Amino acid sequence: MATATVEQIGGLGEVLSPSQTKTLIGCAAKWYFKYVRGLPDVGGGALALGRAVHKVAKIAMQFKKLSKRDLPLAEAQKSFRLAFGGELASEKVQLRDDESAVELEATGEALVNIWMTQVAPQVQPKLIEQEVWGEIGGVHVRGFVDLVDQHGTIIDLKSVRNTPSGVDPDQVFQVATYRRLLPEASGRGRIDVLVKNKTPKLVQLEFEVEESDLRFVDTMYPLARDVIRAGLYMPNRTHPRICGRKYCSFWRACEAEFGGTVKE
Repeated sequence: MATATVEQIGGLGEVLSPSQTKTLIGCAAKWYFKYVRGLPDVGGGALALGRAVHKVAKIAMQFKKLSKRDLPLAEAQKSFRLAFGGELASEKVQLRDDESAVELEATGEALVNIWMTQVAPQVQPKLIEQEVWGEIGGVHVRGFVDLVDQHGTIIDLKSVRNTPSGVDPDQVFQVATYRRLLPEASGRGRIDVLVKNKTPKLVQLEFEVEESDLRFVDTMYPLARDVIRAGLYMPNRTHPRICGRKYCSFWRACEAEFGGTVKE
């Protein structure tokens, strides 16, 4: 474990998180605009919906840990509506022209219903939004684990538009990081995916962190630090799920800085 606190360590790239590192791996220019330039990272309604559902899950797990029973569905739905309204009022959220707050709220309520009836009753929470802090490959790493159950399984919640075909490498990287830093983690991971299409549904993806996943984590954090120190912030214009005006708040700055055109 680290011998200094986060506040005692200064310098760009000296303290990394899984989300920072995943951003850097996906598009170094995006990392630069967000963490160096400090440009506002404004998301759409989908981001607001996802954050609100996450807040409900946190409230429900905290309630269950204290009371040993599940949060009533009506309370969960009320919490969602309050959280969603708060997200919409945030400066970090701006609805796109093709998004409706009413439709998004209805979708969110359906997702909350699925999570509260199909997931929450089966989970016995041990750790909720647990801060983790330590060193990986000589790099100080800090993060927050959403949920760890009594068996040591790290559980993450995602809301997506399309049914996933499998576990995303980004998710494995995140869980492998927490496996390195959290003694309570067993190495098992589960992604509870709420699919927000015309017929909302739950897809659960389970996996085990392998030794090769841990080696990848051990390799990427030092490399990420070296890239940051070198100031090598190239845009990744070839990735269809990363680069696009729909996915990235920084596309205008990217065009101004590097030239070219970011696709719609």
